[in-house]
Amino acid sequence: MRQVYSSFILIFIVCLSSSLSAQDSCATDDFLQERLENDHKFAEWYTKQIKQEKVDANTRSILSCTSSNSIIIPVAVHYNTPITCDDPACLLSQAEAQIAKMNEDFAASNADLSYYTATLNSICPSAYPLSYAPVAGEGTCIQFCLANQNHPLCSELSNGDPAITVGQYTWTSLSAPWDGYLNIYVSNTTTAGVDPGVAGISFLPGQANGDGFFVRHDVFGAPGISCSSGGTMNTLSTFDNGRVAVHEAGHYFGLPHVFTSGGCTDNDANPPGPFAINDTPEQENNSGPCPTVTSCADIPEDCPATPTSFYSYMDYSNDDCMVMFTEDQSVVVNYWATTLPFKSDATFCLGSPDAYTCIVAPTCSDLIKNQGEEGIDCGGPCPACNNTCGTSFYDPGGLCDNYGNNQLQVITVCPDNSNELLRIDFTLFDIEEKDGGGCWDWLKLYAGSTTSAPQIGGEFCGTTVADSPGSGSILAANAGDCFTFEFFSDASVIEQGWNAEIICEFVLPVELLNFTAKAEKNNIILDWETISELNNDGFNILRREGETGSFKKIAFEKGAGTSNTKQVYTYLDKTIYQNINYYYRLEQLDINGKVSNSKTVSTRLSGESLEYILHPNPADDNTLDIRFLKKAPEKYTVELYDLQGKRILRKICLESESQIDIAQIPSGVYLVKITNGSTILSVARLLRM
Repeated sequence: MRQVYSSFILIFIVCLSSSLSAQDSCATDDFLQERLENDHKFAEWYTKQIKQEKVDANTRSILSCTSSNSIIIPVAVHYNTPITCDDPACLLSQAEAQIAKMNEDFAASNADLSYYTATLNSICPSAYPLSYAPVAGEGTCIQFCLANQNHPLCSELSNGDPAITVGQYTWTSLSAPWDGYLNIYVSNTTTAGVDPGVAGISFLPGQANGDGFFVRHDVFGAPGISCSSGGTMNTLSTFDNGRVAVHEAGHYFGLPHVFTSGGCTDNDANPPGPFAINDTPEQENNSGPCPTVTSCADIPEDCPATPTSFYSYMDYSNDDCMVMFTEDQSVVVNYWATTLPFKSDATFCLGSPDAYTCIVAPTCSDLIKNQGEEGIDCGGPCPACNNTCGTSFYDPGGLCDNYGNNQLQVITVCPDNSNELLRIDFTLFDIEEKDGGGCWDWLKLYAGSTTSAPQIGGEFCGTTVADSPGSGSILAANAGDCFTFEFFSDASVIEQGWNAEIICEFVLPVELLNFTAKAEKNNIILDWETISELNNDGFNILRREGETGSFKKIAFEKGAGTSNTKQVYTYLDKTIYQNINYYYRLEQLDINGKVSNSKTVSTRLSGESLEYILHPNPADDNTLDIRFLKKAPEKYTVELYDLQGKRILRKICLESESQIDIAQIPSGVYLVKITNGSTILSVARLLRM
């Protein structure tokens, strides 16, 4: 049965009460289970992660920072109610202070680490061994930088502007355009859609897909740094050292709490990912205020003979005594930080691994992104959607947001001039598909200016650009031709949609008299003539096999440069099969580098294979029979390809075998290729019902 979920049914970690005398419990397991049951994409990804081979902690080396395991992670800070743009300098300084505190703690360069390594270890080394502590000055081998380069287009931020927005994104809605960043959402709990006592929430683990973590505005910042911009920040004593964000970032990078809230069973011995955490003892309850430890006799315990990990950032003790990620926790953090797909071009930072400084240089006087100025983005509409050459083309949600439910939209895109050839290049594609194949929501494509024009392909959906029309790029057949897109979404589950670029190219600058393709003697012959040529370097010959897919270059024919006389060109294509429609296009190259395209021509080499037949064809069952018309080889190979050339199935068969299982092959048109060693017996088309 189809599962329906919304943006607030997620894996949450609910952490840190606003009360100074008590702490709220954490419902990590309940939220994780809920998302695994309702978010099929996350469940599939999560299952792959936890199936990875575990690494024995006894054979694991202490984490040491190298060029391969060190990473700078781009951060975007999204403020919302009650925080406003009243004091932009406050917004910038508070974000930088919080990130600086995270850098200090994740690098284990914080001065109060000595509370564990010197004070606690000297008092009771058996309960607080030095082997638990991270390497000072290295820690997790990751650092954070307030991003300032190559921001999402809808932010309207320029290079050099800090990645700070105000009043646009909340923890409830998240921010799909900011994928590849670690997003920190700062607001009150009402805006975030959480209970009043919650100070922070994070994914466990994150996926760098526009997600991140939430920090309540009154605990966002660093020691001794507080300011107000519509609302005050970092004013809650006892939790004013910036470690709520450190705690939530720990969750984002795969760390569970050090307590279970359900008995003395160690819940972090096998967290998500390939590493166990073996240096935080069993602990049932979260810790309260910082304990007083003067000897081994008074160490805090709530499970038999096991000290609590109140010194770990993943407990609930006060900020003053949470001083480190343990060595095993550091390894888990490093694994997720170096595995997730963070942007590599969003930051420009200088400094040593334990003291990064981000270069941020807003050019406007008030640091606010308004009236065309540069600096912090305080809102404003996304760029308008004008479907003309050189602009972007995107789903009904626009460049910034997901599409909505119950939408039906028809969009026609045409070139600006009749002598231009239209091309659509997809850069993002995410439309909800069914688990077993097919589409819940879909995009259809028509070769013309209305939905009554011939349809190209069927319903398009999926999660990658390769799932989009033309596997990412579609080109009109003739100059002046239009494309029409029809989009439908049902009543539940919305995705990012698509982004694409509209590109218009002038047709051949040479005067092309004709361009033909004909099949002859197991080959296809291409002929074309030009009446005149100007700066013509030559022609790339492009070919596509089948009705869908992309064109690929198969040859280059040198042009005549500049000529006022008729030029005749011929190309013999020998690498073809029978009974396949082949489409050809000329890509003309100017000497100065300009590229133009011809019209598309097509033909096929007809013929009957005398080697075998496929039965049934069309195939409406789960089994396909290979019926040889001659004696079958002792051993042969059967391969099944889709019309984009992707191999779907390969099976090596003996003479006595004739049936192929196609139960898992979805409906569509395929090519069946049978070979005997290096000899191709034949290629046939198969229609899978």
